[in-house]
Amino acid sequence: AMSGDGRTVALYDASYFSGTGAALIFDYDGTTWQQQGVVEIADGTRFCNFYRATLDGDGDVFAVVERVGCGGGEVVMFAREGDTWTQQTRFGPTEAVLGQFGNSLALTGDGRRLVVTAPDPRGDRTFFFADAGAGAWVGQDIVEFPTDEARQCNALGLSASGATTLLGCGSDSSP
Repeated sequence: AMSGDGRTVALYDASYFSGTGAALIFDYDGTTWQQQGVVEIADGTRFCNFYRATLDGDGDVFAVVERVGCGGGEVVMFAREGDTWTQQTRFGPTEAVLGQFGNSLALTGDGRRLVVTAPDPRGDRTFFFADAGAGAWVGQDIVEFPTDEARQCNALGLSASGATTLLGCGSDSSP
């Protein structure tokens, strides 16, 4: 994951914490990259499919999908204050998880809104969440695609303001 300003990156290292893995955070000072911190899920749950991670515009908010058996999962949110990363919360959809919740995700530039996809043969869904303050995130909207319209919305783009969301979805044209 890379911040919108390109000065912070999060890289996955599976060797940390007895193989549960961690995100290594690096900041660029204009000349060199320096490791700024190590981020792990507080309860020791394993990061899975780490490409499902995102940073906000200035690299102070980090979201990653924690997978239960590498299937459907929850989003785990972290915030940086100074040099310290703190796990804020973890959440999933308020209803039964369809398919691969957290298949792709994106934060707005200010780190206050998050979009999460959940492709599923029964109908893809895209979830919209907002930062409610004090580390709490709330669901705002769900966009559903009927099974006859789209399959596997795997690509996701989100404008810095959050005003525009772009989904890349395959289609099923077979009878």
